[in-house]
Amino acid sequence: MSYRVKTICRLTGINRSTLLAWERRYSVVTPTRADNGYRVYSEDDLDRLIRLKALVDKGHAVSEALGMLGGASLNGGAERVLERLADFDHAGASSLAEEYEPHPPGTLVAELYMPALTELGERWARGETSVAQEHFASGFIRERLLKLMDRVKKEEGRLAAFFTAPGEKHELGLLGAAVRLAERGWRTDWLGPELPLTELPSYCRQNNPELICTSLIRHRPPEEQLRLVVAIRAALPKDTILAVGGRGAVGVELDGVVTAMRFPILIRALEAH
Repeated sequence: MSYRVKTICRLTGINRSTLLAWERRYSVVTPTRADNGYRVYSEDDLDRLIRLKALVDKGHAVSEALGMLGGASLNGGAERVLERLADFDHAGASSLAEEYEPHPPGTLVAELYMPALTELGERWARGETSVAQEHFASGFIRERLLKLMDRVKKEEGRLAAFFTAPGEKHELGLLGAAVRLAERGWRTDWLGPELPLTELPSYCRQNNPELICTSLIRHRPPEEQLRLVVAIRAALPKDTILAVGGRGAVGVELDGVVTAMRFPILIRALEAH
């Protein structure tokens, strides 16, 4: 994805004059130029600026922060973390996770914790992971995602709420999406797994969320999946966007529902509203 300077400033919290000064003095990023001369920033530029701003906010000078941006490489990070977790080594996995902390929360989600979760699922399918190992590793990933949510929590901005429906216990992919959306300036409410649908109308009346996100992972017949999505949609105000992800969302086509199998699809849909 690409971004204009106004969007970059909103998502990073860096004002325009500061950003341009950092570009001139330190070459923190080198945006390209559109045909009309406007600056165009990449996803990598956005990640780098988010990380830089976080370090500056902690009291580091810009020049010092630039030297700290690398962090440990995330290449192979998921496998290294899972090796510790397979040995029930929470301290070792936590130590590795801390080495990766200089990376932006969204990058940690997309390049560390979600790949670790995918690999964990594949090992489970191959019979290479015990129930205890799977629960231990899943619990660790959930713990880290919740810490990232605290790190990017916003008090102002557009509101999005996340939950899983009754019978849907798998919440980690949705937690990751909540972190990535908060990093882009949204306020996020985590309503937890298996929320009774009867709770949604009162929550919406009280908080007026612009977006509700859920995911469908459990295997169900297609008609049952559709009935569940219809029930969720019916519990929400007409002007609230409903986004549904997960493998169970495949083939769901319903007015007022965004089917977002990947996070960039969700972002593009929100930009269209």
